[in-house]
Amino acid sequence: MTSGRSRFRPSSSVARQKLAAAQRADLGRPPLGTRLTGYTPKGEVIQDEAEIVRVVFDRFTGGDSLRAIAAWLGETGVKTRRGGAWSPSTVATILKNPRYAGRAVYNGKPTGKPGDWEPIVTPEVFDRAQRRLDDPRRKTHHEGYDRRHLGAGLYRCGRCGKAMHSHTGARYRCPAGCLIRSAVPIDELVCGVVAARLARPDLAELLPTVDVEEVRAITGEIDRLTARIEEIEQDYDEGNIDGRRYRTATEKVQAELTAARSRLVRLTGSVGAAGDVLRADDPAEAFAAAPLMIRRSVIDLLLEVRVLTSPRGRRGFDPETVALTWKVA
Repeated sequence: MTSGRSRFRPSSSVARQKLAAAQRADLGRPPLGTRLTGYTPKGEVIQDEAEIVRVVFDRFTGGDSLRAIAAWLGETGVKTRRGGAWSPSTVATILKNPRYAGRAVYNGKPTGKPGDWEPIVTPEVFDRAQRRLDDPRRKTHHEGYDRRHLGAGLYRCGRCGKAMHSHTGARYRCPAGCLIRSAVPIDELVCGVVAARLARPDLAELLPTVDVEEVRAITGEIDRLTARIEEIEQDYDEGNIDGRRYRTATEKVQAELTAARSRLVRLTGSVGAAGDVLRADDPAEAFAAAPLMIRRSVIDLLLEVRVLTSPRGRRGFDPETVALTWKVA
């Protein structure tokens, strides 16, 4: 009998732990166990770690890739909370945690209630990060992956229209073989033109307007679909539906959810990574100091760059061999 009682104690203990965790989440208290980077186990902010978290969110929502952020953290000597090296997955783990926006969680999912701790980032910044993480273009087409040259994949060949590739010797090359040009003078010209535009007082006109009502409608649809998936999971856990119906229902709702998130990204992402630069006190200076991926985003928002063939026998760089067309007024 003794061995029988001991056999049931662990499950009883686990049940009590789960109940306690659920109660803590319902009261908006931080989960017990491993502490979160930026917070003490009691949910108090650790300022130096919190600043790292803010920078991670700022750089990612600003256009940097997970890999670029991990590399930057390593280069600056920042270690993870456990003293290890950063990787894209550890960066993503931070970006996906709702607790940083002050949202209570249970089993890793938001409960819909606020936490009783100080948020490190605003809900708007957190939601912006989730939209970018969920953006199908970033996943399927590797949008935002690391580039070594400013115009690689961004500038276009003036002859065939194909995106220029980076080439040996700091050059751009048309993939169809139309032309090869030195990258440095082209990049300097493009950056100079963009910086001059950013210094103008009418910069606010570059910020496109967003249909707020449509954003609210799509956000509401996303919330409804997310809740529907949770209902399906609960029905399956309670035995109300079998595995086949669970998969069918989940796949259908998940497809609708992906489509809704894509619409939201297209609607709100027209400025995207360039937004922080355009809204800075000194946009031209912010552009010059921004990481490469963010500068690419600003250029992509403002300009279409087409690289033309340089006339034979002509020495030096001719700005006329780079066609710049403004995408905005």
